[in-house]
Amino acid sequence: MNFTSFTITEHETNLLYRWSINGNKEVERFIIEFSDNGRTFQPIDTINANRNTDFMTYSKITKRSFESGTCFRIRALKQTGRDLYSKIICIENPIKSVVSLYPNPTSGPVQIKAPISRPTAEAHVIVNNSVGTMVYSSKPLLKDGKTNLDFSHLPPGIYFVSLEHEGAYFNYRFVKK
Repeated sequence: MNFTSFTITEHETNLLYRWSINGNKEVERFIIEFSDNGRTFQPIDTINANRNTDFMTYSKITKRSFESGTCFRIRALKQTGRDLYSKIICIENPIKSVVSLYPNPTSGPVQIKAPISRPTAEAHVIVNNSVGTMVYSSKPLLKDGKTNLDFSHLPPGIYFVSLEHEGAYFNYRFVKK
């Protein structure tokens, strides 16, 4: 079983992921993953495998906004429990980030701004440290696309905040002083 191809194409605010695999009948599902550092990956989306043929090509379009240098891969979850990974693709000039976090670096309190279409909406915020461990999670209310969070309890270091709203993920890197 092996990946024969994996590509990512950008179009306006969308990313098109396309991959082909030999040994498709062994796969239960695929997970599209991203990483800000090329080592620690987080899931974006899951696609169930169509196990009718041994060779198969898949594609998925997502509305995503990522920072420059974001890396992607496909993880194939096999029936045997052993995962297979595609090559890693890093995008140097991705869709411009539309999320801001201020101040950065921060000593604690921050304001996050995201492009939310409604005046008030709930989002899901997850913060991971530089080794990928989740250190914070909340579901704040965004008012006019803004929310205030307090990260004063976090030790100094580099962190990655992921804000999810209605299936769109916005990612940002920040430094805690």
